[in-house]
Amino acid sequence: MSTSDTLDTRSIPSDLRARLVPETENDQLLATIVFHPELERIGEVSCLGALSSHHRLNLGRLEPHFAPSECVGTEWARPLAEDYVSREAVDLVLRGGDVSLLRKSGSSRAQVDGLELGEEAVLISAEQLRRGIALSLSHSVVLLLHTGRVPCQQSAPEDGLMLGRGQSMQALREQIQRVARAQVDVLIRGETGTGKELVARALHAASQRCAGPLIVVNMAAIPPGLAAAMLFGAARGAFTGAERSREGYFQAAHGGTLFLDEVGDTPAEVQPQLLRALQQREVQQVGGPVSRVDVRVVSATDADIDRPGGSFRAALLHRLGAAELSLPPLRERREDLATLLCHFLKRELDKLGRGGLFQSKSTSVATTALWAQLFHYFVRYDWPGNVRELENAATAVALASDEQPTLPPGLFQRIRQTPMSDVEDIAPVRPLTDYSDEEIKSALRQCEFEIAATSRQLGVTRSALYRRLEKTPGIRLPVEIPIEEIRETLARYDGDEQAAARQLCISCSGLRGRIGREVPGNGGLR
Repeated sequence: MSTSDTLDTRSIPSDLRARLVPETENDQLLATIVFHPELERIGEVSCLGALSSHHRLNLGRLEPHFAPSECVGTEWARPLAEDYVSREAVDLVLRGGDVSLLRKSGSSRAQVDGLELGEEAVLISAEQLRRGIALSLSHSVVLLLHTGRVPCQQSAPEDGLMLGRGQSMQALREQIQRVARAQVDVLIRGETGTGKELVARALHAASQRCAGPLIVVNMAAIPPGLAAAMLFGAARGAFTGAERSREGYFQAAHGGTLFLDEVGDTPAEVQPQLLRALQQREVQQVGGPVSRVDVRVVSATDADIDRPGGSFRAALLHRLGAAELSLPPLRERREDLATLLCHFLKRELDKLGRGGLFQSKSTSVATTALWAQLFHYFVRYDWPGNVRELENAATAVALASDEQPTLPPGLFQRIRQTPMSDVEDIAPVRPLTDYSDEEIKSALRQCEFEIAATSRQLGVTRSALYRRLEKTPGIRLPVEIPIEEIRETLARYDGDEQAAARQLCISCSGLRGRIGREVPGNGGLR
């Protein structure tokens, strides 16, 4: 195509243009409510502006306004209206692709992906926003900052089978409705735990065959030697033990839908017969006659069945995939995670007779903070097992929770060790190298020489601060102070550890650790 033939999308209506231009050109910065004391508000979204723009806005109690995805930009939008969140909590600045966050002076606490926001801004890159960044406000509200397109007000409704109103789920529902009407065979691709069987059931329910049977077959569970008989049936006497004629799964699904799960595990010797059944809609019983079947085949796999040199026949793959649906992993539709988590937690707690433990209007402030922290942890985790892993985790939380929400130790370690994005990668807007030695020392004194608190105040990582301290004159780590100097200082202050720590310019916890290492039992130093 020549330059003169290039499509000029500027004259195309905006709703159609959004379908033609690269997705990143239409990226908006969105904020989705992950947790709110009013659970019905979870999943509401606010459009904060084009990611490529340059402007400043406030995140707080009264702005911006949030609404269900299909109501964005309408009179249904409303603010967070949470009393414990400051009116002006976080200053957010869009910088032409990146975003900086700054906690307003004197405002309620805020955390970004587990990193305490101080009064120095941190910079969030466009790549991190594509993954999604968790922002916790005052231990009571959790938001997910992420990029996407403005939700469509005519979006497809939830169907009761698949929860979530995010962009990818809305697109999937539209695809399901379109493909279901076409009556073609469908191949569903997706990682384990993404809900492929739910999609198959939704396809069947939306099709003209919904009054017919839906037969579900796990191809991985069929013994290779019995696959043909189980799929296509067997005549009486066809093999030892066949005392009567039996129909196969294809015949059982006549007039309806046959769902072949784990189709990538179909035995190689059965693949030619399966291909013929799909092409001719005819099946031959083992040892019996050929018969026609009226069936729609929906198959699913998480395997790479089209890899070169694989054992799966290309002709069968092409026949299975007259239409293909690709299911996004949970990490790519993180805005739906809280809706799913709420559903699973409520269901499991109700089963155990502990429904009253879940967040409600009567929940105490302390318990609300625990639920908010749990949702903050969960939205930061990548969930390699997808929705199935999330469902199992919700069950584990319900079982472990008695009087308050509790994370079992094993689950806690798992989701803490593999966070959504490493806070080490969240960069300060002001690099650490720009701070003078006196500014570093002043921050240390303000934070009682606690490294973690100082790193949060400066908006830097602890590892980076430790490296800087090694090069800062007049700064000593607790292990560098002679034990005799520690003894003398403690004696001077009558064993007052806090006063001695301030005099030595180290943290009180560091002083106690030094005492414990050098003088077991503390030897009268206190």
